[in-house]
Amino acid sequence: SSSSSIRQLEAGDLLKVSEGPREEGCVPEVRVKLRSTSDGVVGWVVLQEKLVKRWSESYKCLSAQPLHTSSKPEETQVVRQLASAEVLEMLEGPLEESGMLRMKAKAKKDGSIGWTTIRDKSGKLLLSC
Repeated sequence: SSSSSIRQLEAGDLLKVSEGPREEGCVPEVRVKLRSTSDGVVGWVVLQEKLVKRWSESYKCLSAQPLHTSSKPEETQVVRQLASAEVLEMLEGPLEESGMLRMKAKAKKDGSIGWTTIRDKSGKLLLSC
């Protein structure tokens, strides 16, 4: 191939498809053009079931955490506490805020809407999709 690597994807990176999928000529590989939500880098990735997981709007809480009124955790009020294993539907995001990856979500349980943390400042995942 005549292309070079932009950077190595890390486990847990969240990406948005910006073009594709498309099949390449020689060896049939399906590639998609992605944009990293953490740093905005754009590049092509070969779709492999073991390496790239299709996006889902449903997330599950890995531990109890608050649902906030704002994306900025330091300027917000708590809507309510989310329970471990509670299911959420992504409405907006994800976005980086104060070193955390956050999203606006709707709780399947009662329809509560607010902002919650996907990944905290230390890199720990609080939600899984």
